[in-house]
Amino acid sequence: KAARETKFAEPWGEHEIVFNEEKLRSRGFIASEKKEYIGTKGYEIYRNDDSSQFFTVEKLIAMGFAGKAAPHIEENFCEPWSEHKIAFDKEQIKKRGYVRSEQKEFNGIKGYNFIKADGTEQFIRLEMLTVFKMAKKL
Repeated sequence: KAARETKFAEPWGEHEIVFNEEKLRSRGFIASEKKEYIGTKGYEIYRNDDSSQFFTVEKLIAMGFAGKAAPHIEENFCEPWSEHKIAFDKEQIKKRGYVRSEQKEFNGIKGYNFIKADGTEQFIRLEMLTVFKMAKKL
């Protein structure tokens, strides 16, 4: 028997969602297929032992396995704060799902707000950027 592909299907267009692949994989799921079950469009989500479960779009969102897709966000990364003396590694940043960044000061700390395609944001300070390999010191 051929091994199952380990990728998540493109969501149904009308659902306007983005899969949270990190969370799905952390729960043992490895792949999905679009399925229609008793007139409901949803997703058959597979584990690596080939067992699967049918999820409606509402259940995926409620469990945090998917989020509403934001309108397409143009990729746009800010320049680092000059005093940080770093260069961003855009490939590593993109691998983490970020499409935009902006300089931000939070509680007196200069850092960066990173934004994913689904609109979720995360503030990351200088030290963590190098730990996450999202930037290199110059």
